[in-house]
Amino acid sequence: MADRQIIVRPEFIVTRQSTDVLSIEDPNVTAAVRYIREHAKEPIGVEDVVKASYLSRRILEVRFKKILRRSIQHEIRRIRVNQICEMLVSTNLSVSQIGNSLGYSSIHHISQYFRSEKGMTLLEYRRKFGQKDFLSGGFCFDFVLPKT
Repeated sequence: MADRQIIVRPEFIVTRQSTDVLSIEDPNVTAAVRYIREHAKEPIGVEDVVKASYLSRRILEVRFKKILRRSIQHEIRRIRVNQICEMLVSTNLSVSQIGNSLGYSSIHHISQYFRSEKGMTLLEYRRKFGQKDFLSGGFCFDFVLPKT
């Protein structure tokens, strides 16, 4: 029995303040990603991120694509979906309450938005990854390293 290998794939990564850092060499992209993280509970758009970066939209978009391999809009969506995941797993808030706290205009909108990103409904996600299975504080982490 000692020579059997068991592989357990993580479902969540718990982010602690000490490990929640950005390792991006471009200070403008770092500032833009930080802005997205700090304001993702608000209905922000690409123009808001551009204004916060003090670069032109085109230059910031080019740098985002080069460094992160995704668009500014994709980063906003990714972070907002991660916040939904975190709230579904670590709270007992209703979908309506989660949507309101994140600035979504309706339950229908947050449901469509989430399903398009995750391929499952909000309730399916909560049932699959909810607190009954994991310690409070875990959340969905959907980060793909760029190919080099």
